Amino acid sequence: EMETQWKPQLECLDSIIGQDARHKVEANWQIIAAIAVGGASLAAMRIMRRKKNKSVRCQNGAEVGYAERTKATEQPLTLNKPDLIISLIKKINSAPISDSDDVMKEIMTSVKQLAKCDRCTLFIVNDTLGEIESTIASELSSPIRAKIGTGIAGVVAQTGETLNIPDAYADERFNKEIDKQTGYQTKSLLTIPITCDGKIVAVAQLVNKLDGTPFTKEDQEDLRDISFFVGNVIRNTRLHAFQVDLGFSAVDLYRLRFGGAITQTTQDRSVFRQDRPASAIRIATTEEINRYKSIALTDAEKKAILGPEFPIQDYDPSSPKHDNLVPLLMMFFQELGILEEFKIPEDALWKVIATAKNHYRKVPFHNFTHAFDVTYSMFQLLTRGKVKELFDGLDILALMFACVFHDVDHAGLNNAYHTKAQTPLSLLTLASGAVSVLEVHHCRIALDVLTHNDCAVFCNLTQPQLTKVYELIIDIILATDMGRHNEISSQANDILYPNGRPETPPQSPSPSPSKLPRLPSMGRMKPLPPDGWTGIDKTNPTHKKLAMMLVMKSADISNVWKPFPACQYWAKKVMEEFYSQGDLMRLKNLPVDPMYDRGLAKELAETQIGFIQFIAVKYYRLVEEFLPSINFLLSNVDKNLRHWQVVLAGDEKKDTSF
Repeated sequence: EMETQWKPQLECLDSIIGQDARHKVEANWQIIAAIAVGGASLAAMRIMRRKKNKSVRCQNGAEVGYAERTKATEQPLTLNKPDLIISLIKKINSAPISDSDDVMKEIMTSVKQLAKCDRCTLFIVNDTLGEIESTIASELSSPIRAKIGTGIAGVVAQTGETLNIPDAYADERFNKEIDKQTGYQTKSLLTIPITCDGKIVAVAQLVNKLDGTPFTKEDQEDLRDISFFVGNVIRNTRLHAFQVDLGFSAVDLYRLRFGGAITQTTQDRSVFRQDRPASAIRIATTEEINRYKSIALTDAEKKAILGPEFPIQDYDPSSPKHDNLVPLLMMFFQELGILEEFKIPEDALWKVIATAKNHYRKVPFHNFTHAFDVTYSMFQLLTRGKVKELFDGLDILALMFACVFHDVDHAGLNNAYHTKAQTPLSLLTLASGAVSVLEVHHCRIALDVLTHNDCAVFCNLTQPQLTKVYELIIDIILATDMGRHNEISSQANDILYPNGRPETPPQSPSPSPSKLPRLPSMGRMKPLPPDGWTGIDKTNPTHKKLAMMLVMKSADISNVWKPFPACQYWAKKVMEEFYSQGDLMRLKNLPVDPMYDRGLAKELAETQIGFIQFIAVKYYRLVEEFLPSINFLLSNVDKNLRHWQVVLAGDEKKDTSF
């Protein structure tokens, strides 16, 4: 069979074997294998075991050494390096690229057996967050996360240096907290970087030799050799994911935004290809849904959610009441009559909201609490601000779902960071022709969830309705990019004042704590719409779409018109996130803007006064001019501005702990 199928390779092998014979190579055994992909012969491979532990000089000048095989009669057969390499080659070549986790688990398990150690952990490097995470770890019940540069593994991820530490507790870089939490005692460590294309992509760590001795140089060399396979698996997986995401994102967003055919029936609820990777999103489980449904909301909560002073600061992600936000968010859809109007299955809506929550990260500001608060703000604008009367039901449907998903999977790093750091997310977005890095990502995840068969909230929409709602959701989320703030404001000004906006008194800069004048009345800042302007023309598509963008942005930065406790809560959270980004930029040797520099931290009140005076006042004045039914934004902003002035005048201690 070999002669028939692999004759070219056998002829090549005969030549090599003959050459080895001339060099008097004596082997206990050898394996000769043909390598093929899809039936096409690509190469041939030979693995041999020399009788003596000597190096073999290969044709390319490299030297390969093998330890002598332990006889079965002396002790039980154990895994050795050639056996391991053969096993890994077979596994890597036969496993689908989507099964990379299984391959890496097998690699690390084999390394643990080869090195005869108690534990083996693989930390994946996340350059975007500046962290390492133990995605593959033996004997660990939960993953370990650490900042790059902290702990033994973090130091290796930063420096690329191999660390062989015989006594972990004697090394000041070792983090003893993990042992305290788990009850485990770390004695010896061997930690090496795993590189691919010259870049550190992971860190492998062996813990505690079974015989109590330190790790040897042979262990170090074995681990370094095997790390080659790990690095290639990671590279191939990332390349595959990048290419898949690039193709899907470009096609999906183009088709949905620019009039591609969209269908969502009981049998086919997705415009996407049916072979989209299932791992792209994690749909909330039945157990999760039942847990949210079982939450008993208090009468006070139900009343507060419909009024203007809901205490969002009490529902921080660390609060035991945080999960209450899921049933509370359901109330908005019920109060607006959306479920009845579009025959939305209630269970599907529960699943969509819970799944969205699953995909918000635990970052200081752009988390699920923020998503809920923006949706709550939209509800206030639609009802209290009476803009509901300007839109049809489909517009309101799109606005509400856009609020739920508008920052989904935000990592606490803004568009400027992604662009400067050239993260895969920014490269993907730029390759697809867009510039709003995060907003395109939020759109993609929103569409992944909303078109999933288990989340069929749009199953009863007609095809024209379905096409429109997806287009609107995309346009609304893309409008939240602060980089488009001036563009959207200019469009509204051009409609209101085609001959140019009349000049208004200039705004004074933020006063210093030592020279604090009383603020002038906000009366001069009150909206003064041009004569004859009574609001948008509901029959004008441009007017309606612009109005939707304006109210979405009004909800997105609504912390400045919320009651002061909520306003202050969000101010602290956003600055905490800014400074965390600045810390990461410094770690990656990227230029840090003063706003993100913890070392240049201003008083919290001063930062908020600046934002309100130079951004919020002008924007909300424009909104109240364009949408006259909204008449409470500027007055609320005025109250918070004065409150921040009082805080600043009190010369309070700087709050720079975030």
